Amino acid sequence: MLAAHNTLRNVLFLISDDFRPSSGSYGNKDALTPHLDRLAAEGTLFTSAHVQFSYCAPSRNSFMSGRRPDATKSYNFLNHFREQGVGADWVALPELFREAGYLVTGANKLYHEGLPPSFDEPRSWSAVGPSGEAWPYVDPVPANASGACDHANLTFTDDGRFCLTTPQPDTFLTDEAAARLISSRLAQAIDNWRRNAQPFFVGLGTHQPHLTWTYPRPFFDAIPEHVAEAAHQAWPAGAPHLGWHECAEMSHPYWDSSGLGVPPSAADFSGHQSLMRRAYYGCLSYVDSLIGKVLDVLDTSAAAAHTVTVWMGDHGWHLGEHGLWVQDEFKHTQEGWSVIP
Repeated sequence: MLAAHNTLRNVLFLISDDFRPSSGSYGNKDALTPHLDRLAAEGTLFTSAHVQFSYCAPSRNSFMSGRRPDATKSYNFLNHFREQGVGADWVALPELFREAGYLVTGANKLYHEGLPPSFDEPRSWSAVGPSGEAWPYVDPVPANASGACDHANLTFTDDGRFCLTTPQPDTFLTDEAAARLISSRLAQAIDNWRRNAQPFFVGLGTHQPHLTWTYPRPFFDAIPEHVAEAAHQAWPAGAPHLGWHECAEMSHPYWDSSGLGVPPSAADFSGHQSLMRRAYYGCLSYVDSLIGKVLDVLDTSAAAAHTVTVWMGDHGWHLGEHGLWVQDEFKHTQEGWSVIP
């Protein structure tokens, strides 16, 4: 059966959390994403791709199972498609490749943590590696590569939403540790493909740019100092406040007496938004650098011409558009919204 596998394409599957289409290939001139731009130039760039559900766990339960949220019953961070009566017998995406004889491995945030349990181990992943060693799905332990955040010479504080680190020798942030691990496993999978003609499915998920944006400061410093703010800032006139929502990770839990969210006025959030957009773009550049390290392993091998590489974000992210994602720029008091001093 393996002899037939040399006609099958290998798969390198890459996902980044909360990564909106703000790379250079989508026209963003502030974020520096040369590796993703190169990947886009060499392949197909999707300009009208839509998420099933703009929330981490429901989105991943959807595209990893191949079914819509109304089938997975996952609309939050409580449920998953493997529950009894839902999809206990469904064949998940990586599982499909494993059943087809592929060597399948992955690390970090591909499935949402715990949904399904244990990252769908062992169904979605190969039990052993090329040499017979245990090769489970790996969720790296978070590592601290910096100590204190380095926010020197910034006009505003970040209110805990981003942390610029100073890398220390032999220490790695979680996503970097995952990228190093998957680079090693990818090299092993390529060698196994070359020797035994067994195709591979290798997956890597990055937690960044999920909040808190934690990455080495040089990526932040490389982004222009004055990043343009959102083109359409204000919540549309006449639109009901019920449609406006606070971000779960950025929210200050205050609401008006009606129980509805109250978006700040357009005049309120000038200045600090530019810093936060700069911090987000710096995080995109950091993620791009990690993706580049993995792509280099593939591109310098004979397997490159026989491998399909896919990169995607699990859903988008607002950066101040229409008053959405402004909670980090303001503190809410009993007197109302005010700019963080």
